[in-house]
Amino acid sequence: MMNSKWILVALVAFTMACSDDGNGNNANNSNNSNNSNNSNNVEDMGADMAEPDPLAICDSLDPAACTLPWPSNLYLAEDAERTTGYTLTFGEHSLPSNEAGSFINPAPYQRMDGYGLGSPAIVNFPNLDSSALPNEYNVADSLDANSPILFLELTNDATTPIPFYTDHDAWARDEVRKVLIVRPAVILKPNTRYAVAFRNLKTTDGSDIEPNAEFSSLVADAAEGDLAPRQARFNEVFDAVESIQGWSRDDLILAYDFHTASNDGMHSWILHMRDEVLAANPMGPELTITEVEEFTTMENEDTAVRLKGTFEAPNYIVETTVGDDTLKSLRIGQDGLPESMGTRTVDFWVNIPHSAIGGAAHGLAFYGHGLFGTGERAWASFNSRIANNNDLIFYGASLWGMSVTQEENDAGLIIGDLNFFPNIADQLHQGLIEWVLLARAMQSRFSSQDAVTTRNITINNAENFYTGISQGGIFGPSFVALSPDITLGHAGVPGHTYAVLLHRSVDFEQFFQVLRAFYKDPIDQTIGLHTIQLLWDSTDSVSYMHRLSADPFDQGVTNQMIFAPAKGDFQVAVHQNEVLARTQGLGVSLMENYDTERTVDLVTPVTYPHVGSAVVLYDFEAGQENGQMFRNPWPDPTNRPPVWGDEEACDAACPVGESIERARFGCCDGACCFDAHELPRRRDWHNDQMVHFFRNNAEIIDVCNGDGCTPD
Repeated sequence: MMNSKWILVALVAFTMACSDDGNGNNANNSNNSNNSNNSNNVEDMGADMAEPDPLAICDSLDPAACTLPWPSNLYLAEDAERTTGYTLTFGEHSLPSNEAGSFINPAPYQRMDGYGLGSPAIVNFPNLDSSALPNEYNVADSLDANSPILFLELTNDATTPIPFYTDHDAWARDEVRKVLIVRPAVILKPNTRYAVAFRNLKTTDGSDIEPNAEFSSLVADAAEGDLAPRQARFNEVFDAVESIQGWSRDDLILAYDFHTASNDGMHSWILHMRDEVLAANPMGPELTITEVEEFTTMENEDTAVRLKGTFEAPNYIVETTVGDDTLKSLRIGQDGLPESMGTRTVDFWVNIPHSAIGGAAHGLAFYGHGLFGTGERAWASFNSRIANNNDLIFYGASLWGMSVTQEENDAGLIIGDLNFFPNIADQLHQGLIEWVLLARAMQSRFSSQDAVTTRNITINNAENFYTGISQGGIFGPSFVALSPDITLGHAGVPGHTYAVLLHRSVDFEQFFQVLRAFYKDPIDQTIGLHTIQLLWDSTDSVSYMHRLSADPFDQGVTNQMIFAPAKGDFQVAVHQNEVLARTQGLGVSLMENYDTERTVDLVTPVTYPHVGSAVVLYDFEAGQENGQMFRNPWPDPTNRPPVWGDEEACDAACPVGESIERARFGCCDGACCFDAHELPRRRDWHNDQMVHFFRNNAEIIDVCNGDGCTPD
């Protein structure tokens, strides 16, 4: 994935990494050394420990890092003008700093009125024995009465335990600096209070983990100093914990609460942009065709015409010079909302199949491309086959914010200094709005284009669907929820919550290799990732899932999507789709015959046929290639990507390192295995199920012969 600019950044980073102590620790990390309570890292800092930094407003409940425990209620500044009653307010030096001493600027995060809907609890218990804690495959254990961890939803009416799973950060090599990440196994609710509590944990040598003095003072209702104003809030948490049978405040090692952001805090900016551009362009922008390429059936079996064109979109992004680099962020007007200035020329691509030339009316299908790609993937051969077989015209545009342009120009900056993350987060607002405009223009204007009318092509404007793969699957729910013109969507090999997906994706291994050189402390790496997720949340589908049908943006509109992950996916974590099916009230079901190896905890599958949003797992289970058996197993439960094992453990016939239909082969636990990420889109049975869903009022049929989707 990495282009030459990323590689150049990597070389610089690895040169800087020579000062690493080999454990991923950074002895000079000013963010940690400025926390006077940071007892866990005293040995690294020695006699050179700095005086406390007055700009580092730190939570004393977890001495390992300034902003632990995460997400700390310390930074929920009361604000009566916000929907939740809070503005997220970090200190100037509270968040991690890179090797150059550049702290993450808290200002952009003040747009949030709480934490994100995928927010985990992050704590540090040195030398923790996490072997018995629940992982993503045994989520039901998290609700056991003897669980050492409690994750609570707190409302005026009830205190409700919610399921979770844990990651004991596998990226950290130092057991003292390794954080425990407690991830909700459901999508959290907006504008809601949550609490987490810990008890009965032990170290790897069998010793009990004890609360620190600061937390003990809260339990004793005797907090002093900076903790005293927070005592009342913690008493509410203790009361909530003790309402759960078998739990007592006297047994607690740590407990705290946080509050999630409101719909307004997450979506008011992008909704303002959407409504503004559509009010100014009720039919969408004018489309200009700039290139026409025609094919005979001999030249291209499926595609008759490829079109490329442009349209003008209002530009909401302002560029600011920061040293030798450029920060790209949303322009905010005096009313506190994004405002446009001028326009941006946007490219789009259209794929017209042979079946459309003088034939039946064809529907429209917006294609969402993969990681750092372009809208040109609407021309991909698998899309061409779907189009020609099913009377569809595919179209697409690059997702500004995570297109090839950002990979070339912005990604390297972000790795070295997370203050440049608005180059991704804010431009994604622009990109999704451009997609909304294109969907409207294709439905309203495309049929009158000369390239269409002169070829006797008929457009069925009542059909406007969405299908996205990988990154396009991840952002698909965000786009379908936003677009007033598309209500049916398909998310191929999808997921949500990038802070979860990045850790588990082979696509980002190089990203983290470089990040570790600029942010050496493993805790800073984890906190930094979850900090930028707060900006990502405004476009990440984790905050849009409930806007599909549970609480849609547009009254009277019900959006439905089929989610189609691939078992054995090395690039997007499959279990994040299970989170959707586990979230009550979300409206996403899990289809029967999900898997031949395991069931999904706390989920009752539904039978075929089913009408409505649901998850279908595509499993290429076992097959044979060149005489060698292969499989696509579930990855180990860890927050690292699946790994290829010892190549010599596999039979020589295993095509290790080769790709067949873009599925890369390797060796997993002694058996030939492969990355299934690329495969579903290339199977007609997968595509037939998708098209049936589009054309039959969101009905999902069984194309998998009743044995889980393993027809191969």
